[in-house]
Amino acid sequence: MRLFSVYEFQRYLLCTVIVYLQGCLAKVCDLCDCSISDLDTEVPGVRNINTLCNAGSIEWISPYGALRVELSYTTGGLYEACFKIQTENVKIKVSQESWKNTKSHFAGSLPQSSLLKPLFSVNGRTNEYCTYSNTPVLLYLEPERTHDMSGFPRMKLEYVLERKTPQHLQNSLEDCRPCDTEELIRSYCTSDFVFIGEMGQVRNRDEDEKSEVEFKVTRVVRKLGALHFRTNTDIQQQYGKIVVPKKCQVRNGRGIFLITGSVRFGELAKTCSPYLSDWENIANIALREGRMECPLVL
Repeated sequence: MRLFSVYEFQRYLLCTVIVYLQGCLAKVCDLCDCSISDLDTEVPGVRNINTLCNAGSIEWISPYGALRVELSYTTGGLYEACFKIQTENVKIKVSQESWKNTKSHFAGSLPQSSLLKPLFSVNGRTNEYCTYSNTPVLLYLEPERTHDMSGFPRMKLEYVLERKTPQHLQNSLEDCRPCDTEELIRSYCTSDFVFIGEMGQVRNRDEDEKSEVEFKVTRVVRKLGALHFRTNTDIQQQYGKIVVPKKCQVRNGRGIFLITGSVRFGELAKTCSPYLSDWENIANIALREGRMECPLVL
């Protein structure tokens, strides 16, 4: 058997370290929506992604090796991390990773210091998966190709991180309660959309524990540029559809409402929904007392 010379051994060791670092050095996701590719990867390794946003997506083209994703709420504290995964021509095994003696990034930890908790495998599309945490949530993704799979493999992970309070851990219906005055003002000023409308039909979705609520939109106060509402051209009337947790057991209500919320996984998710008359009283008092955080549009 041929023995390595000292030079050859040093060269082999250096190449091994380089390959390991290429697979294990962390990559910062500079944008909220990132794309990485393993098309030209010959040696399987572990890619590390640090996210910088509270909502975004990661597309993994031609998955190979493994992908470790760190989800961390930007301002710290208790938060809920939710994500959905969609795959094409590849099966992805999803695990949650826990690390010993660390609360920050994984770059300084050794692989053997971690523990993997299998969550599920996905071949197609998953429903929303959520977990509470006050430390970074580490997801470990491993591709599995089978002989019956053909075509170009890719995976897309979408995530949403939301600040929560200790009450959310104690009461599963905390998200169902009406917004208080401060929450209403903050939501009115910072939400992705604010509109005024009348409530229509409610449809429960058993497949993902959501309820769809239709609204006849009488006025759009504010919305993100990409958002649009369905229009009935015959009567020039706009309609919107929002989603709420099914556990809240929303029922049809009469009256005119102010609806605020955010875009969540491509849908309009409700944050607050007071009667318009109640909101007008709250907003006028806030204006007089100097507590309104943005211009009031009524």
